[in-house]
Amino acid sequence: MLATVAGWSSGSPILNMAWSTLRKLGTVAAVLITGTIVLLLATMPMRSPGHLLNGTRVVLQSGAYGTSYSPPRPLLDRLLAHLPAAWLTRLHYTLCSGPSGAVRGAPGDIFCFWLDFSSPNAESQKIGYAIA
Repeated sequence: MLATVAGWSSGSPILNMAWSTLRKLGTVAAVLITGTIVLLLATMPMRSPGHLLNGTRVVLQSGAYGTSYSPPRPLLDRLLAHLPAAWLTRLHYTLCSGPSGAVRGAPGDIFCFWLDFSSPNAESQKIGYAIA
């Protein structure tokens, strides 16, 4: 009713354009909100930490079985790895790399675990584990 009082009928091209614009903005907002939620859920750490005897927290970052090993890659590395090298240089960013390779001389496949400690002192402690 208000549209007809102001001289705008429901078939007016201006009113149809306004609704079309609002619909597009609503769709873009819904896609952005959904993408943000998916990104947050994908990057949330779902690992529950364990504790050493001295109280240090330890989290299993990655595990592998076989004759080769490589460290887990940080999320930012996984995202930026698809950019051209020139862009990474301009951003002054170097992709992380750690010790990786193959196990030579082992009679068979091995388990490789990458652990994250909350204290640097814990890295020198002996850790016993059992695989069930």
